[in-house]
Amino acid sequence: MKKKVLYSVYIVCMLAMCLVPTIFTLVYKEENQREGDIEIPKIKMDGKTNIHYLEDMDEYFSKTFAFRNDFIAADARLMKNVFGESNNDKIIVGKEGWLFFAETLDDYKGITTITKRGANNIARTMELIQKVMEDSGSDFVFTIAPNKNSLYGQYMPNNIKKLSDRKNYDLVKGAMENYNINYFDLFQFIGSKDDVLYCKTDSHWNNKGAALAAAELLKELDKECIDYNSMTPKKRFDYTGDLQEMLFPETTKPSEDNFYFGNEKELNITSPMKDVEAISVTTENPDQEGKIMMFRDSFGNAIIPYIADEYYQCSFSKAMPYNLTIAQLKGVDDVIIEIVERHLDLLCNEVPVVLMPQNTEIDIENPIGDLKADVHIEEQEEQYLITGTIEEKFVSENSLVYVIINNRVYEAFPCSNNGKYNDNAFGLYIEKTEDINDIRIAIQTNEKFHITKNKIK
Repeated sequence: MKKKVLYSVYIVCMLAMCLVPTIFTLVYKEENQREGDIEIPKIKMDGKTNIHYLEDMDEYFSKTFAFRNDFIAADARLMKNVFGESNNDKIIVGKEGWLFFAETLDDYKGITTITKRGANNIARTMELIQKVMEDSGSDFVFTIAPNKNSLYGQYMPNNIKKLSDRKNYDLVKGAMENYNINYFDLFQFIGSKDDVLYCKTDSHWNNKGAALAAAELLKELDKECIDYNSMTPKKRFDYTGDLQEMLFPETTKPSEDNFYFGNEKELNITSPMKDVEAISVTTENPDQEGKIMMFRDSFGNAIIPYIADEYYQCSFSKAMPYNLTIAQLKGVDDVIIEIVERHLDLLCNEVPVVLMPQNTEIDIENPIGDLKADVHIEEQEEQYLITGTIEEKFVSENSLVYVIINNRVYEAFPCSNNGKYNDNAFGLYIEKTEDINDIRIAIQTNEKFHITKNKIK
């Protein structure tokens, strides 16, 4: 008898829990801050019956039912605090309150998504950019921001196992040793610090990590700057991490400490968008000298105040492909390229926008005329964009690609130009000074040159 009563009470409670949102939705619509105001579907639209009305109504209800945000938050907290798991497939709940971005799992497990050829392509691309920048009078430094679990993997859950200790970063770092690149190793620098320099509930470093990284990058450029190592920042419990916000969309309370050196808010932003998270941000500081361009991703957001504090003019861009023509043609003192570890493969997917100079050092002698390649020429206002792919059998791990235009030789970037990874792609921009009457592609493999026939009739 008692069991029947308990079962009955349980069923009534469950039914009540299911009915509460339905009943209250009739008089109360939950605000969906992530997707803005959502209009109730109409049976008729533009005088016609909406055949998708039931589907639209189902979607509308799922996004606006009463107490939706409270139910989502309760579910997220239950999964995190009781089961140590996430109800968001983009977030990994780690130990001691640490959260990680699921997009970094391949790197953490040791699953490579680029080949040795791809790693060499990235290294050669950075070397070519550096050479063009230095020829234009700019100092250059390249750096890779580590994924959080590459530095603090001890807080990852025990049930996620590594398959290998070799990942994309290891391939790229190994390849860079064969090229002349001014690379600053943030893995070694941050990994050597006793202080935790990343946020527990965010996918990025904290302000202290950003400030120390900024100072070291500027030292690589021989730029005098504030020594943040010798300063003690103020600590305030006022930060809500991006992963925390993704896990608990309606959270308003701070989740952890952050650090402040006092100059984080003193930004004179001259670009239309005043947010450091904008695609393009420019700043001015009349008390300083020099100009810098920094190509960065979201890790660069926190760096902006510390870089902007040291230069008269700064340009920070998230746009890809990297557009270096301003630095090349108008000149800047320094150029930084920063990219996070999990996005390394993107460096293979877009041809940098920079005018490649003629290569007068290479001598293509006695080439074998058996190379096959697809070539595309895009005529732009002041330049040509030449892209293509080479038959795979001609491409080795570190072979270089050349484009011969009207008997002048240019080295191409080993990158695709469609946002897709391709080891056999190439591309470059050249200044449009004359019509292209003759174009051939050459590749150097095992000290031999293979070349295509003329592609212009």
